[in-house]
Amino acid sequence: MKIPFDKFPVIETERLKLDALLIDDLIELYTIRSNRLINQYTGITLANTTTDIEHYLFKMRQGYMAGNLIIWGIRLATHSKLIGTICLWNFSEDKLNAEIGFVLLPAFSGNGYMTEAAQTIETFAKNRLSFNQMNAICHEDNTPAITLLKSLKYTIESCTTKDPNTILFSKFL
Repeated sequence: MKIPFDKFPVIETERLKLDALLIDDLIELYTIRSNRLINQYTGITLANTTTDIEHYLFKMRQGYMAGNLIIWGIRLATHSKLIGTICLWNFSEDKLNAEIGFVLLPAFSGNGYMTEAAQTIETFAKNRLSFNQMNAICHEDNTPAITLLKSLKYTIESCTTKDPNTILFSKFL
């Protein structure tokens, strides 16, 4: 597996376009990363300014260039505005599995967009990266994420995470 790719992997489905995060996404990223409700289970430091988002974009770009993560912006195929993000990170040492992470603006929830994005990233991980397993760590009270992971056939692992309030899910691809 070679990350970063020579060209960032843009993935299109019938309804979505998954592509690189851009400085043009500043406002939507600020909306996502500053919202307490959206981030109540993520453990991230909330953004206070758009400068925080500029730093975040730089950090994500550095992580991608170092081969430590891939983060896509989720957009509707019909317009270019960011509606969420999805990423692969915490790659295993053998580069055969990774953790998936995702967030969606509440206005776009309930339409199957995250299911579609996650299935697309799973296919990418299996076919382009030769991954054989995906993992997800989720707060035990994050019902929407748990419901999504279960619908995607992730199973709860018996091993625990560092945080007693989180659940480790996994799925063989």
